[in-house]
Amino acid sequence: MNLPFNLLSGVGLLILSTSARYGTLKRRLIEYSNTLEKKTYPESYVSRQISRAHFLRNALFLLYVSISLMTVNSLVISIFPHLDFSGFVSQVLSVINVLLILVTAVQLMMETALSLKIIEGYAEL
Repeated sequence: MNLPFNLLSGVGLLILSTSARYGTLKRRLIEYSNTLEKKTYPESYVSRQISRAHFLRNALFLLYVSISLMTVNSLVISIFPHLDFSGFVSQVLSVINVLLILVTAVQLMMETALSLKIIEGYAEL
């Protein structure tokens, strides 16, 4: 019954950290596009950074959907507690929400792995 409320703070923290990572990546790509010394970067720099941006964007999108489902779930719990279907709907929304968070975690793991490859590429220079 309290699942949406329990997950909300964790998802909020994920949104904050993922938004910060996405903002930093965006700033780096803008700086890269404005520099005249693009040859100093490895060839795969831009493609890997863009891949990272896709993972972060997907993660943020899923987190926003998760927050939306938590809001709907909270409304169902609060407004329709006396209706027979509210418990079932709440459980279904909670399961979908947890699955979204799991997919988000996978997206963030893939982004982190790609980030490590970028760091390793710089170590080889």
